[in-house]
Amino acid sequence: AQEPQEEKKELSPETMVKLQSLEAGELSSYEKLKLADELQKQGEEDQAIALYKENLTTGEDVPVESIFNYGTALLKKGDISQGLSIYEKMKPHLEES
Repeated sequence: AQEPQEEKKELSPETMVKLQSLEAGELSSYEKLKLADELQKQGEEDQAIALYKENLTTGEDVPVESIFNYGTALLKKGDISQGLSIYEKMKPHLEES
């Protein structure tokens, strides 16, 4: 008998390949952030948030889109104060543009 899956959403084949690369330790911090962006857009907020937390603090150039998506993922999970805090941290990046 097959085990019931807990609300598993269908991920795109490209995302599945990137997840395999992540597990193999083959992704840079930037690539991990782009994967987190994809996961967030596909409704996998928990996985996305974990990747954002790990990779937004690397000190490398961070895409503003990733910061925005991190805040969005937190808001979707109901963490309003943390999500809004992330949006506040994004302001200086927007002013540079």
